[in-house]
Amino acid sequence: MAWCNQVYVAVVNASGFDGVYICFGHSAIIGADGQTLGECGTEDNGIQYAQLSISGIRDARANDR
Repeated sequence: MAWCNQVYVAVVNASGFDGVYICFGHSAIIGADGQTLGECGTEDNGIQYAQLSISGIRDARANDR
């Protein structure tokens, strides 16, 4: 979806076991070009940062990538 729409996408998912459900984690930040900019693993309190670029999106849209 990120690549098709040329936008950044952040996907989140819980991790661990809450007594009923097992959640597998792997929250991620996806760039406008479809590349993964950052991804958490299965840790309980993962934090991921990524630098977003307005000019990067403008370039991708201008060049239809």
